[in-house]
Amino acid sequence: MNWGRKWSLQTRILILVVASSVSVLGIMEWIATLSAVHAIEDSVATPTASAARTLAGELTALPSTRFPPEYQERVREVRELEPNVVRVDVYGDTDGILNLLQSSSTRWSRAPNSQEIAAFHSGRAETFKVTDGSATKIFSSYPFQFADGRKGMVTVVSSLWAVNDVLAAHLRIRLYFVLGTIFFFVAAIVLVFRTSVYRSVRQLVEVMNRFRSGELSARADENLAGEFGELASHFNRMLEEIQGFNDHLKQQVKAATHELSSRNRQLQGLNSILYETQKRLSQAERLALMGQLTATFAHEIGSPLSAISTHLQMLLEDSHLSPQVRDRLGLANDQIDRVCSIVQNLLTSTRQPVRKFLVELEEIVRKVVHLLEPTLESRRIRFDFQGFGGPF
Repeated sequence: MNWGRKWSLQTRILILVVASSVSVLGIMEWIATLSAVHAIEDSVATPTASAARTLAGELTALPSTRFPPEYQERVREVRELEPNVVRVDVYGDTDGILNLLQSSSTRWSRAPNSQEIAAFHSGRAETFKVTDGSATKIFSSYPFQFADGRKGMVTVVSSLWAVNDVLAAHLRIRLYFVLGTIFFFVAAIVLVFRTSVYRSVRQLVEVMNRFRSGELSARADENLAGEFGELASHFNRMLEEIQGFNDHLKQQVKAATHELSSRNRQLQGLNSILYETQKRLSQAERLALMGQLTATFAHEIGSPLSAISTHLQMLLEDSHLSPQVRDRLGLANDQIDRVCSIVQNLLTSTRQPVRKFLVELEEIVRKVVHLLEPTLESRRIRFDFQGFGGPF
């Protein structure tokens, strides 16, 4: 999970400040503690070395086999003057091996360590630190020669118990100081957030919610603390731009709606015109089909009726007909003329523009000749036609 979303800004800043403070203060206190420890070690090592040198000077006048009360008194004085001194050991050389000859400690004897042996063989005084578990001590070894010519070495041991006390004191002080610093930073950050950040952020969020709910005139207070005032100023300018964009968008939507309504009305008008046109076209198609059917019917009926009328006229010209038959033939001819008149009227009402097309002229002439043949014979007229196939 993203800790930036899980924790608030105040919590994140508090964690950052506390972690930084603890780290910086811890490092500073650690450096200060090391400096104090080194200073204490130096302050203990210097008098320890001085005590070893002093005692070595006292021992050079004594034989290696006897340590008079004056020497013991001198050791007590050294320990009284230097309270950190816990032990004084005197070693003598026996066939190259250091043996403990005298010690201010009656509880236990100890063998010299490697650094003491190295100092004895080198013939130089050495001061060094030895850590044994939790105890740290300063050893100062000073080689010398007894009055009887035997080589010896005195080692003064000082305890660094003060270092532990200093470390404990520094630990307590560091803990109190860190806790106080953390408390101060937490209180300061919470106070700053409560008095400035929370108020400013809450005011900006409130204005944002009002603007989102439709109150386009809502604006943030530009007199907020610190950078929040500048942020509020930029926020207000952004709201003004959004409002201007919103107004412009509304105008565009209104204009587009008006244009769409106008185009819709035009489309409705065009649809009406198209419907009427389609209706008229359908009616015209029906009328044209009716006219075509009528013309075809009139043409197909007119030709036989003309042939019948011609033959009736030829029969009426026959002088051998009785008056009764002649009247009947005249009546039939009148009715045929009436039908021919009706057909002619239909052809006239449905006549379409003249359209030219190729026809078989010879076939047409043959049909006309067959229709006129009785009339021509009755008038004793002879008709010859020279077609593609010869005379007929």
